[in-house]
Amino acid sequence: MHTRPMGAEQEFGLRFLANVDISNPQAFGELLAGVNGSILNQVALAQQVSRSGNMWLGNGARCYRDNGQHIEYATPECTDVLDVVAHILAGRRILAAATTVANETDSSDTVKAVLVGLDYAFDQPVPVPGDAQAKDWRDLVKFGGCHGNYSVDTASAAIWLRPPNTESVRLRALATHLATQILYTGNGWCHPESGVFRLGSRVKWLTEMADSTSTRPNYRPLINTRKESHEGDGSAIDRLHLICGNANVAQAAIVLQFGITSLLLRLIEEHPERLAQLPILHDLGEDPGLVERIATLDGFRERYRVMEAADRTPLDIQRTYVEVLDATFGSGADDPAHVAKRNRQVLDLAWETTDAIARDPFEIDGLRDWPVKLALFQRHLRRTYGLASFDGLPSEAVRDLLYLDALYHDCGSASDAEAVRVWQKRMLRQIVTKAQVVAAETVPPGLSPDVSFPPIRSATRGRLIQLVRESRTYSASGMDWSQVTLSNKRSHEQQTIKLPRVLEYDEALLAAWEKKLRDNEHPDG
Repeated sequence: MHTRPMGAEQEFGLRFLANVDISNPQAFGELLAGVNGSILNQVALAQQVSRSGNMWLGNGARCYRDNGQHIEYATPECTDVLDVVAHILAGRRILAAATTVANETDSSDTVKAVLVGLDYAFDQPVPVPGDAQAKDWRDLVKFGGCHGNYSVDTASAAIWLRPPNTESVRLRALATHLATQILYTGNGWCHPESGVFRLGSRVKWLTEMADSTSTRPNYRPLINTRKESHEGDGSAIDRLHLICGNANVAQAAIVLQFGITSLLLRLIEEHPERLAQLPILHDLGEDPGLVERIATLDGFRERYRVMEAADRTPLDIQRTYVEVLDATFGSGADDPAHVAKRNRQVLDLAWETTDAIARDPFEIDGLRDWPVKLALFQRHLRRTYGLASFDGLPSEAVRDLLYLDALYHDCGSASDAEAVRVWQKRMLRQIVTKAQVVAAETVPPGLSPDVSFPPIRSATRGRLIQLVRESRTYSASGMDWSQVTLSNKRSHEQQTIKLPRVLEYDEALLAAWEKKLRDNEHPDG
């Protein structure tokens, strides 16, 4: 699959000022539901299709309140990895703007929320250092992250993915990649109790290689093997749901997370014989602490057992994967020009990143989050407490780091995060422009004038939502990724529109409905 639909599900937490006892679960749940509902009601250019806050946007994305009372933004399906980056960032801007409006329109002064793109749970309030009102702030982030979704060939997935065949070389190769890519996709993490630093914020809970569940407390697999069709019954394409991703600020890390994983899936589907060249972690799936150990400041430099080869470091493993992917797809000889160009860009970025890690893994190279966050934490510990390490941190220092962590992932509406935002702009490379991100707030993938990747189903959905929002006669009463149900406000009749297959864009469908909606608005011409 040289053109692979993919996208992200970004989950968000909240920092909020609330005059409520969070030790009361019922009151706390009601507070969360109210805050999330207020934010979702302010999402611009969206079509709400259920009372639970299920919103579909004109850029093809979906926004909703997920299990666990957190807001989730699912990007539209993209075939260009740079579109994935732009739409992730656009989702943060959309929801940050909605949060600001919700705060301004809430006259009760009970809740003032700040959106945070984090992905782990604070069990305790995290006070603002030096703030006399800090006791009133409650920082909450439920389990979540930035999940990756990838289209996979149904027939191929039936062989190696479902049910989870832990002896499959294909499954183990993908899992090995996901366990070691933390070197460049890690967003850095401070343990909320001990203050111990990890390269990524989800590694503590990634204890299994593959499983069909994704919501068990304190337990997550690297690979979710649940079968989900991308196109309804009889589909030739399924969704692969990878819930091990980190919420990154570094744009290069997002490019590599989706770009390298997509190329590896293509290798698995089209060239399984070449998987023999890849090192496979021997103890993955048997040692529940392996993924977290790889993500420690010492562990990522250690050597680990691999199958039928000498022990390797995580960096050795990643460089071998990039080498095999480059040898297979780097020339672009079998690909359309726009696909070959983007693959070359991803592979060059992977070589640049792994070269930087080999030179100095702690170097702030502009490509990765965790070295930037580590430097931010170390500077604060040194200046405030005179500490040179994370060992035996006092509770006040741990709270400070949690607070800085929340500021690092602030989505743009917190005034106290400005200094950290300046730090990020100095330290991190921009891959997509601000204009591309702003455009992604309203324009589906493939429909911007400067794109080279053609539009697909997400563009059909986004344009249809835009047409319905402009209509006084019809509204969307039901919607999923593959179909839309419209209701006539006058006759109350409903009609379900089947969207095209995931890689198709249906101009004829859009033209027909544009005419129908226009005729209904002006029945007399």
